[in-house]
Amino acid sequence: MAKRAKRRRLVTSGRAAGCGCLVLVVLVVAAGWWAFPRVKESLLPQFGGPMVPTSGSERVIVQRGDVTEAVTVYGSVNPARQRSLWFSEAEGEIALVAVEEGMEVAAGDLLVALDREALSREVALLTAERDEAKSALEALSEEESPVRRLELELALDEARVELEQAEGELKAFDRGGGGAAESRQEALDDLNVARQRLESLRNDAEYEERIARLEWLYNIAEVEHGPYVLIENPSEQDRDKEWLLRNEMLARQQDLEVARLGHEMELRAAEQAVIEAERALRTLDRAIALGEDDVRRQKLVAQVALAEAKVLESEVALEGDTSAEDAIEVAKAEADLLKAEGDLAAAELALADAELVAPFGGTVLEVKAVEGAMATRGDIMVTVADTSSLHAIGQVSELDIGSLEDGMAVDVVLEAFGEAGRIEARLGALPRYGTYQDGVTWFQVPVSLEDAPPGMRIGMGARISIPVGVATDVLYVPAHAIQRGPEGSFVFVEDGEDVERRIVRTGVSDGVRVEIVEGLAEGESVVVPTMGPGSYRGG
Repeated sequence: MAKRAKRRRLVTSGRAAGCGCLVLVVLVVAAGWWAFPRVKESLLPQFGGPMVPTSGSERVIVQRGDVTEAVTVYGSVNPARQRSLWFSEAEGEIALVAVEEGMEVAAGDLLVALDREALSREVALLTAERDEAKSALEALSEEESPVRRLELELALDEARVELEQAEGELKAFDRGGGGAAESRQEALDDLNVARQRLESLRNDAEYEERIARLEWLYNIAEVEHGPYVLIENPSEQDRDKEWLLRNEMLARQQDLEVARLGHEMELRAAEQAVIEAERALRTLDRAIALGEDDVRRQKLVAQVALAEAKVLESEVALEGDTSAEDAIEVAKAEADLLKAEGDLAAAELALADAELVAPFGGTVLEVKAVEGAMATRGDIMVTVADTSSLHAIGQVSELDIGSLEDGMAVDVVLEAFGEAGRIEARLGALPRYGTYQDGVTWFQVPVSLEDAPPGMRIGMGARISIPVGVATDVLYVPAHAIQRGPEGSFVFVEDGEDVERRIVRTGVSDGVRVEIVEGLAEGESVVVPTMGPGSYRGG
């Protein structure tokens, strides 16, 4: 009995608890040992090294073929010829508007006409003034003119300064300075800069990315704020949270609106700059066509003659030479005649400019002229485009322009039609100058479209793919099969039942295929991870 009691005392409550803890520890260790191999794949990013897909993936075979590397640029469809017409010399009431928007016209068709009667009356009046000045000059050659003495030396000095200035302006004009051709080149340069600035703003990828991010931030803030509005009996903490989230949402909305408004203001300013530059160039073109340089020189000659007459008159007045005063009157009469003839020539130019006709056959894009309204010089009346021939203009950076050549075959996709709008095309003459913007020089490259689809319209967006490198008979895999790591590019290759990670060296790519220069053999199976759930193991 004593031994049995002693044996019972060996198994106490404390010892039983200790044994239970020991058993629990053993079970935890065993469970960890069993589970670690099964979860370590999900923990691999914490320990370093890529994950090899075992499911949720697809297999592709390494193939051989051609891969074409291309430069993709964006542009828009434009007419091969487009002309805006305005009155460069004439002003007056619009008597006739013979066209409407969308109307087809032939070369030489009358578009807009001014009131010719008013312009003819101005020509008749100036003709009479010219004849009167001519008669006065003829009379001076027969009669002695009244003697007019001037005694101010200051008048003589001023007259000599005016003569020197007039002669300097005439000499500068004869050397080409201040002529219409020089002014036209400056206006053309200004127009090209304005157009390139406008095109850059219309195709600003950075702006689109920024707007997309701001919209994303606003949508997140709106989603986070929504549930708090629906709480029926919100607590004080819920109200505070809802107030903070609402302020965040409104701030994100304001950022989005400010960004859009700022870009819209820049775009409108750029469009106005193009309009003003086109107007200035049109005015100079019209002036050149109507011989404004001749009229300008005639006026300068008259200005010199008038200044010479003033100098001579002042000198005679100081010297008291009566015979010379007669010569002064003759010189003044000659200057008056030259001025009258210049005014008459300008009026005759205005009369000749009283009608606008179509410069070529095409479609009327815009009509701003209104019958009965007053037309001023330089205001656009009608815009005509030759829609029988359309081309695209693509914006190419200085990094890619060196790879292009005149006449190079390209692939164009009209974005309004999707893949159905794919067109074969060729590059036109590459521009010899570009526009510097945001650290990069951009070039406006013309693209000749072939077999354009029905329904193509001016202004449609175009995606232009220009091949710059071709690799023939090479190994390739899909672009999304290539992974990137610290040591370079790699792929997952199927090796029997296993998948191994293999370093590769790539070549040219067209965005869909990638050339494999080294690391794979034809026919090997590459594992490509896909989006969605799957299982992975360490590589």
